[in-house]
Amino acid sequence: MKVSIKESTELLVAMGTASALVKKIAKDGINAADLVHLKSIADALPELSEGFKGVSEIPKELKDLDEAEVFELLGTLYAQAEKINEA
Repeated sequence: MKVSIKESTELLVAMGTASALVKKIAKDGINAADLVHLKSIADALPELSEGFKGVSEIPKELKDLDEAEVFELLGTLYAQAEKINEA
């Protein structure tokens, strides 16, 4: 039976979101002025939680990759790198 790449994709997106948040917050060092970012962090928590929820399924997904899924994951990875770069 074919396994989807849902969990792998969600993890990449969550990691991209977390990395972009950290980059924005730490851009000028971490200090009290960063408290304004708490709302952004709180808003991202559901996405982050969802992204890490299915981590145990990822090895099964990666063992079952086909060429189209590899390109889809690379596209997701590229989009997350762009998001981090723009942060």
